[in-house]
Amino acid sequence: MPFDEHDCLALLDFLHKRPVERSAFRQLLLPEESVEGRLDAIDSRLDELTRQTDARFAELAQAQQRTEERMSALAKAQERTEDSLNRLTGRVGDLLGWRLEWRYRERTNAFFGRLLRKPRVLDVGTVIEEMEGAMSRDEVNDVCELDLLVAGALRDRPEAGEIWIALEISNAIDENDVERARRRAKLLARSGRRVVPAVAGERLLDSARSSLEAGGLAYFEDGRAHRWDEATARALGG
Repeated sequence: MPFDEHDCLALLDFLHKRPVERSAFRQLLLPEESVEGRLDAIDSRLDELTRQTDARFAELAQAQQRTEERMSALAKAQERTEDSLNRLTGRVGDLLGWRLEWRYRERTNAFFGRLLRKPRVLDVGTVIEEMEGAMSRDEVNDVCELDLLVAGALRDRPEAGEIWIALEISNAIDENDVERARRRAKLLARSGRRVVPAVAGERLLDSARSSLEAGGLAYFEDGRAHRWDEATARALGG
């Protein structure tokens, strides 16, 4: 007898309600070897995908390593470049400082004539010889490094006698320049002279400003004096 649509629906309803018979029917339609074959094919495909994925990850890891090596090389090259620039900047700063020192030394009257009468540059070596015994060897070596020592009478107070200016010169004045000027002026004051500690430069760094004010130093910028009255008053004991 023919298997019509009504029979098909009845079979589906029967299998839906009878799990055991449904399982047996499935096994009849899909033999075990067919299911296992499909599972084997799936496992093989998964193995192939796993191998491909592992290979891709290995390639990515090698690419990452090469990238890290290039980045490391670039970082080292950048570090070498920065070191070279720092050395170059230091040399340029030294050259500018030497040029500035030469200007103050050669143009003493132009820079100090408005403050001192008959200003003159003193030879630090000669001064140290006259102070023999007043300083230790290390202190002598320290004072010998002073950039410039200028002497003269105060133009507005000639009765006060001669004073000295212990000057440290640098293109950019920092706190180290301020400390050197203060320390060396104090050593030179052992001669009995009134010594004004001072710094000179193209610009004053913020790090040096507070040290400058606390130390009672004068500051020269392009020949113009700043804090001169305060510094001379302190040197004269006022």
